[in-house]
Amino acid sequence: MSPILEVQNVTMRFGGIVANRDVSFSVERGTVTALIGPNGAGKTTMFNCITGFYRSSEGRIMLNGRDGPTDIGQLVTKPMTGGSHLVTRAGIARTFQNIRLFKEMSVIENLLIAQHLATRNNILSGVFRTRAFRKAEAEAVDRAYHWLGQMKLADDANRLAGELPYGRQRRVEIARAMCTGPSLICLDEPAAGLNPSGNAGSGRGHPTALCRSQADGSRHRARHGSRHAHFEPHRRARSWRGDLRRHAAACRQRSGRRRRLSRCERRRGTSMSQSSDTQVPLLEFAGVHAHYGPVEALKAVNVHISAGEIVSLIGANGAGKTTLLSSIFGAPRASSGKILHRGEDISQMPTSRISRRGIALVPEGRQIYQEMSVEENMMMGTTPIGMAHFEEDRNTMFELFPRLKERRNQTAGTMSGGEQQMLAIARAMMARPELILFDEPSLGLAPLIVKRVFEVLREIAAMGKTIFLVEQNANHALKLSQRAYVMVNGRIHLSGDSAALLDNQDVRKAYLGLH
Repeated sequence: MSPILEVQNVTMRFGGIVANRDVSFSVERGTVTALIGPNGAGKTTMFNCITGFYRSSEGRIMLNGRDGPTDIGQLVTKPMTGGSHLVTRAGIARTFQNIRLFKEMSVIENLLIAQHLATRNNILSGVFRTRAFRKAEAEAVDRAYHWLGQMKLADDANRLAGELPYGRQRRVEIARAMCTGPSLICLDEPAAGLNPSGNAGSGRGHPTALCRSQADGSRHRARHGSRHAHFEPHRRARSWRGDLRRHAAACRQRSGRRRRLSRCERRRGTSMSQSSDTQVPLLEFAGVHAHYGPVEALKAVNVHISAGEIVSLIGANGAGKTTLLSSIFGAPRASSGKILHRGEDISQMPTSRISRRGIALVPEGRQIYQEMSVEENMMMGTTPIGMAHFEEDRNTMFELFPRLKERRNQTAGTMSGGEQQMLAIARAMMARPELILFDEPSLGLAPLIVKRVFEVLREIAAMGKTIFLVEQNANHALKLSQRAYVMVNGRIHLSGDSAALLDNQDVRKAYLGLH
């Protein structure tokens, strides 16, 4: 029996950079095949070639699907032009490491929109709701509910995708991919960001367990051990260079008076921290509640962080950790209670004003500007404070991250996941923050790179920065921080010294996978 997928001597170049060189392998029908390797090895690039986001520079990728052998390269018209919709039509579906759901749509709508390639009806048939249109619509809904049932998500069909816990969003992505009726499904880190026990503490609900339960002769899976593909469907494709030029010009035009005021404010903030750290926390949540529509995500949260501390927040997927970080910047706004920065309530302040107070976020999934160069991404990090110190701070970041200096002119989206994470950290540091929020900085990274990331966090703390860390790798988080909080279902369940929590048997069982 012929393989479902054959990769034959594939090479992929980005200008003078060779990401893949003469790669060959095959995926047999009815098997689960893994592609593993360290960060920067070229796994993501190979995955993008297979799924039609890139056309390989050399070699062939053959899918032996329902209609016989298909050369993936022939479905992608230009080397760097996406042909993923044609590859999907040929019988390949995928998920992403960093979730790519339409979060303002319901779960069922996400699955229906994935089936548009199979719909042969035109606009008029939809307007007049012809018999053929109604039949196709009913079939699409039935197919969506079937896969929601397989992924144990039927009760969530009418909820907004963005309101679901992280682990369930993972399963929605798998269900959406399966709705296209693929011959081969490619899963990009389906367990990335999940704790050892899976979501809700049940291995049966873990995406990898659900995927294995679906493995039979008609479904074939290539499991990819890398980062997310370099594709952002909601970003504007051609306007960023103009935005960047306008940003740089506006920064240069700021008056000397405003820069002097900014420096005075920073000095005043420093003197305040020296005189009042013992009395007023740098950041405090005082009885904070927050909602996504009718769903209460944070429930009477009380957290405090003093200047110079490293504080970690751990908990199961869907516990509300990312929501807590996002609420600092008003997304969502606290519906009651207060978020205090140096004693001042910031819970209803505009996001731009909050960022100018010296708070920066390194977001989950990095979220760098993938079409910009490394240096341009760092320039965007100066938005809250202007360009006055750009060269000085850029050189400091190049000392901290020598690889970024080597790749300063490289398009950020072509770098490895570890390099992109370093860039996300450097971009946040360019705003000269006193408090840095880290949301899952180890997500999707190889163990050696995770070790380096946590070394960098120690170096940043040694610079006098305060760190608030949300991290799924509870072992690393508790070893790094002085204090920690454990969140369960939107509430703070435990808090205390990190070393004590590391020895707590409930914490070890639930979040460290130890007994």
